[in-house]
Amino acid sequence: GMAILIQQAQSLFPQLLRRLHDEDQQVKSHVYATLVNLSLDEGACEALLSLGVIPRIVEILREHKNQDAGEPGSNNLKLTAQLLSNLTLKVSAVEELLQKGKGPMEGFFVSWVVQTMVATRSAEEEEDRDHFAAVLTNVSQDSFGRSILLGSNGAHLKWINQEFTRSCRPLRQESLARVIRNVCMGCQEDGSVASILESGTVAAIVHVLSDRIARSAAKEKNPAGPSSQEGEFTPAALHAVVEAVLCLALDDQGRERLWNQKVPDILQKIYENETDEQLCSALERCADVFISESNGVDEPPGTIEEIATE
Repeated sequence: GMAILIQQAQSLFPQLLRRLHDEDQQVKSHVYATLVNLSLDEGACEALLSLGVIPRIVEILREHKNQDAGEPGSNNLKLTAQLLSNLTLKVSAVEELLQKGKGPMEGFFVSWVVQTMVATRSAEEEEDRDHFAAVLTNVSQDSFGRSILLGSNGAHLKWINQEFTRSCRPLRQESLARVIRNVCMGCQEDGSVASILESGTVAAIVHVLSDRIARSAAKEKNPAGPSSQEGEFTPAALHAVVEAVLCLALDDQGRERLWNQKVPDILQKIYENETDEQLCSALERCADVFISESNGVDEPPGTIEEIATE
């Protein structure tokens, strides 16, 4: 079925994109579902991009913002997010979303994605918008995308940090954790360490890691309790956060801030009770960096293994 649609791309795809504005909600939902599936095919994705699918999606987001909850158009927001998430797996789609080389328009579309993601009114709406976080993960893999997230005094990254610390949904947690990791991973190359530190990123990191310690302590007191708790950060999200710490720790200014916030001590506490092998490995790499770069720091800690056996 999809192969036949792709063969008819030149005549069919423009009609599909026009139908995104159809007044019939059932027709519109079928069109969205079709486009989401088509966007997984590389050739179809390229065809959709050439037809201006990215600006059309952003226009739909703008229209949605002007609608009250429950009005026509709101039911397809989840599929809109999935479509944009699939498209931005391609570098060319990310570049178009970023509006590179278009002066004042640079970053304008990304702003709409961020605003749409955080403007939730209910748990159901939050679920509908989870894939916008995945879009931002794709954006943050691009150096210019990271500069957009850090622009305007880091406003976008501040929103992302706030959203990350309050999110209870795994997809959103993990996607935003990867955004933070990607921004920190490129901080030395991008020259963005100061901007990251001003954005509240370290405070968000401390919040998430401290939450892990608190929940581990609660489980230790009540081993018969549930294995996972509502709002608990997933191992994948924590792993991305620890990788963000590792990247910041490689920079003198970043490492100093982490020491001031007692992040090495927090990581040591987590390691004592951690069972996830990948997370433990990331924690060990962080310990190596803090120890090897601890010149000039009073009373550097021992290795994580030494702390854990005390």
